[in-house]
Amino acid sequence: TYTTNIQNKADVRSQLISITEESVKALTETRDRQQTDYDSKKQAIVENAEVITTILHAEETPAKGDGSESETVFSDYLLKTRKILVIILGGDKDIANASVEIENKVSEFETSWNDLKALAQQMAIPLSGSTTLKCKVFEIDEARIKPPSTIIIKHESFKEDRKIEIHETGHFVFRAGLSASYIKEGDYKIEDKNLVITLDDNAKKLWKDNLMAFAEFSFTARDYDRFSSIFKNTHNTSPWERLGVFAACKISTRPWETLATGFSFSLSKDISLNAGLSIVYMDKEQTLKIGDITSLDQAKKLADKEYSNPRLFLAISFAPRMVTEVLGLSKKAKD
Repeated sequence: TYTTNIQNKADVRSQLISITEESVKALTETRDRQQTDYDSKKQAIVENAEVITTILHAEETPAKGDGSESETVFSDYLLKTRKILVIILGGDKDIANASVEIENKVSEFETSWNDLKALAQQMAIPLSGSTTLKCKVFEIDEARIKPPSTIIIKHESFKEDRKIEIHETGHFVFRAGLSASYIKEGDYKIEDKNLVITLDDNAKKLWKDNLMAFAEFSFTARDYDRFSSIFKNTHNTSPWERLGVFAACKISTRPWETLATGFSFSLSKDISLNAGLSIVYMDKEQTLKIGDITSLDQAKKLADKEYSNPRLFLAISFAPRMVTEVLGLSKKAKD
């Protein structure tokens, strides 16, 4: 009996050793297969490496003036944002060599002013400046960001720079336009939900002789990049956001000859309707001795002038660059 028990224990031990060896062999083979599969997939991942840019930003949508309250939503649309933290993670390259560039662009106010000067005097628009900061993980100094801006993240491993736009809001813009009395219906048409202006030579001369400069102030701050056109069915800009006031003068060497002020209603980012009052500096009724002067033009210069009584003023105004293009002044400037 004792011998039998010893033999049985030996058989059990042999079976256990056999099972253990087979299990280890099977586990080793499985590990090797998984390692090979992992290595091949890892190689594929490296060969098809991508840079993923994620923006975490809470945006407060303003009240629209219709009784609705503002609300906070998560969005990748940065509006007047100045507090920015850039974090760069991962990668085989040294991420300490990464850099972030802050490019402060020209605001809508400055752009409209420069375009208005270019229209009246054919002056060039100045270039915007930029500031470069070496970084790894850092918080950007708020004072360096002057919307509209672009945050540009650079690294040698990037196929192209990663860019994050920061949009602006504003109240003031400059426009150019003229009284509705000089506008012919045939000069305008709507095509593909856009307002198209086409002028013949006579109309261009009429515009040049009577063009006015408009300074427009909106009652609410406008997000220019999301300010929609009223000609499009999908527009979501409220009427209150389109309202403003304006002051205008004639574009000439004697700008005070025609002055106007009143209310404006923006049909789009670039076009406004204007209604108000105007006064004109004109010859008053008089009888003036002119001596031996026979030239009517010379005699007119001697006449006394005065401002007329305020009269109804209706006008349409445009972004100055639009007027420059319509009148063909941009082509002349290039020539």
